[in-house]
Amino acid sequence: MACSSPVPNSDISGIGVRVSFYLQYVLAVLSCAASPEVQEVEDALLTICITNIAYCVTTLLLSFRTPPQLTLYDGLVVIYLTLFTLGYVYFITILYVKMKGFHYMAYIVAIVQCYFVLCTFLAIMITLPSFGSEAPCNYERVASIFFVPVSMHTFRIIGLTTSTFFIVFGTVSIIVHRIYFPGSYGSREYFITEARHIDKTIKIHILMNSLTFTLCIAHVETLQLFNHPESGVDSSWGFGQASVFDDV
Repeated sequence: MACSSPVPNSDISGIGVRVSFYLQYVLAVLSCAASPEVQEVEDALLTICITNIAYCVTTLLLSFRTPPQLTLYDGLVVIYLTLFTLGYVYFITILYVKMKGFHYMAYIVAIVQCYFVLCTFLAIMITLPSFGSEAPCNYERVASIFFVPVSMHTFRIIGLTTSTFFIVFGTVSIIVHRIYFPGSYGSREYFITEARHIDKTIKIHILMNSLTFTLCIAHVETLQLFNHPESGVDSSWGFGQASVFDDV
């Protein structure tokens, strides 16, 4: 069949949702980098984690209901947004989990968020041939890896491999840490910042996460260049009003 441009769900991948996601990420990075207070870092981390979990749950519910409310294009946007922020959450959790005052529950939420993101990625890749409302055209869509267009056949193989690897690797890492380093949690007064001035460590922190943020935006936005979503739909400034209970 002849495949037309994808018709994305603006409540999932619209520009309003994407911009709000980007702004939240930037504010969280600045908060974590500039604050010496572990509670402020923890709050920023939890905000990102809860947002990612909600995003993944909504994506799965809307994509696997009958009829599906999402397209593969929406799924790709969700994958890129959550995977890049997952990298940031992992980095911050590793650095701050040893600080006194960092609540164990925040550590658990960060881990749960990692599983949600990776399992959502894996679920989309496994069901790719039938995923979404435009399933017959899924293999006509194009993904982006470091700004290079990649066929969905190739992207699916890469996605299945990487998501499975990191799920296994993460699980093993958690088990090893709990067995061999049980006393490292909350063992330090400071780990990154000790003052509110912009020191070398903070600059490195911001630089690393600016790179991650840039890659996130670039990958998400290049999807438009490669897939040419239907005009007027992707430009909607909806801010995530999609509900899994619509039409029920």
